[in-house]
Amino acid sequence: MSGDPRFYGTPVPLALSTLTDICGGVLIHGASSIMATHISSLADAGDGSLVYIADETFLSQLDQKSGFICLVAPPLEAHLTGALSSAAGVIVATNPRLAFAAVSRALYADASKEASSYHETAYISSTAILGDNVSIGAHCYIGKNVEIGDNVRLGIGVVLDDGVSIGARCVIGAHAVIRYAILDEDVHISDLCSIGTEGFGIEGTGQTAVRIPHFGRVMIKQGCHIGASCTIDRGVMDDTILGAYVMLDNQVHIAHNVQIGDNTIIAAQVGVAGSAKIGRNCMFGGQVGVADHVTIGDNIIVAAQSGVTKDLDKPQLYIGYPAQPARDFWRGQARLRKQIKNSEK
Repeated sequence: MSGDPRFYGTPVPLALSTLTDICGGVLIHGASSIMATHISSLADAGDGSLVYIADETFLSQLDQKSGFICLVAPPLEAHLTGALSSAAGVIVATNPRLAFAAVSRALYADASKEASSYHETAYISSTAILGDNVSIGAHCYIGKNVEIGDNVRLGIGVVLDDGVSIGARCVIGAHAVIRYAILDEDVHISDLCSIGTEGFGIEGTGQTAVRIPHFGRVMIKQGCHIGASCTIDRGVMDDTILGAYVMLDNQVHIAHNVQIGDNTIIAAQVGVAGSAKIGRNCMFGGQVGVADHVTIGDNIIVAAQSGVTKDLDKPQLYIGYPAQPARDFWRGQARLRKQIKNSEK
């Protein structure tokens, strides 16, 4: 069952005309007054349900379905006389998945614009500054001189240590711990994140080992999403910086002094070592490792499980350990296979 009301609340029905305006699409089938009442998977498509179809491989799942409302990519318009003919409404969108994200958020919009709510078990310093419509869950700790903007939501057991600043409309998940950090507006921090701890800066070994003091901060810019159980260390002298709309999957580690440019996407279990610099619009697959002090330019893609040990500057796909241009990697693999084959003769 999609959109179980026990967890997601009751959707607000929206007319096709409204959905079209929200996603910037074009209504090509159905009356503008028809209502979408809920979201569903293709398998459960039925009266009033909203689905999206990215390509024609999914059309076969619509056999004997009717009454649904769908968002489709432009190439699927030609199928309106076939698989889509039983739809109550069809909206064409350049990116139907993105359009679905926009309209489903509207269907399940959070209607609770209540006054500020602080759980009785939360500790809030008398010097903290809290905005309007702030929700603070059970057992939260809000330290001295913390600043929290309007419409912020804190889950159970959140720790905001002294001096932390949280921008408007941020959401902080349960048991997240945030220190020495400044978050801009619309940042989403998922459960169990640790932000602003000291990095792994140690000089010497054994009994002579000394931890290097850290005096930097973590700066997280507008619209970032930080997945569950991520760790982001504060800088030693300079700040650790995540640019606007950086997206981190679950279990990502960002070490001290790292800088990440706007719109970069990093998949699960990636580790970025200290003082690495990553450009704008990059994409990292799962379990990528980035060595310390490496610089990665803009618009670079690094495939899953690759290891970046030196600077990358040309926008292209990199694969392997050490990470190299994909063309070089596959050529090397082809030569290796040929050598193995020849050795077996």
